[in-house]
Amino acid sequence: MTTIWTVIGDILSVLTIGTCLVSKFPQILTIYQQKSAQGLSLKSLTIEVISYSISTLYNFTNRYRWINYFEYIVLIIQDYILVAVVLFYRRQINQKTIMIFTSYVVIVSLFGFSILPKSILTFLIPGTLPMSVISKSMQLVEIIRTKDSRAISSITWFISAFSNLTRIYTIMLDSMDYMLLTNFVVSTLLSSAVFVSVLYYKNPQKVKDN
Repeated sequence: MTTIWTVIGDILSVLTIGTCLVSKFPQILTIYQQKSAQGLSLKSLTIEVISYSISTLYNFTNRYRWINYFEYIVLIIQDYILVAVVLFYRRQINQKTIMIFTSYVVIVSLFGFSILPKSILTFLIPGTLPMSVISKSMQLVEIIRTKDSRAISSITWFISAFSNLTRIYTIMLDSMDYMLLTNFVVSTLLSSAVFVSVLYYKNPQKVKDN
């Protein structure tokens, strides 16, 4: 039976997916305008792609409702573009990076077509929490280290914090999967911290004068 809480959850899910459809594009546009990826951590982005991939495959193989994880797919596609842009401006697109990406596609496909057992994903899914912590922490440290967030989009990180927050509600309502729930609580806190740091270091000269 459909309740008001379920309807609210579905509305939040659609809203989350909608915002995630464009969440990375402000960041991509910012890099393009600045012609620089200064302050952006490539290692953080790589870990994020791996974490999102594990979470997507875990939800998919467990046959959870697609509306509760579809934003992962959208975010991964945007992350591919973002990583490519960062590599381009750092002149790091080469045979090594192409081989790494090819290997990644092969492994994801093996899980997606159930050639590799989903028990491996059950084993890996707890690792997405520390991966999320490491990824966002690395980005936070990079901003603080460079004291310059001009090439980083505050909109992207606001959407990240917002979408993680809405997922806390939808997971509590739908599956009460404690591994996923813990992941989103921590991710909400860290995304909020990055968002605040981006705003603070948007004008590095002003920070330096202070």
